Amino acid sequence: MKKAEVVRLYKFSDGKLITVDKEKIAFMRRHATAFTSFSITAALVKGLETSINTLTNFNTNT
Repeated sequence: MKKAEVVRLYKFSDGKLITVDKEKIAFMRRHATAFTSFSITAALVKGLETSINTLTNFNTNT
């Protein structure tokens, strides 16, 4: 059977997406106080990090 091709809605690699997301997480943690006014909590950041780790483990760029 032929492996199903994954089609993304964005025009860059998953590796680039993961890198940018991890940078954003670091920024949100560094400026956590400022992000509380936008209802960004530590739990939301942790959830985003978990999702990114799932994508990293998915390994679609091979």
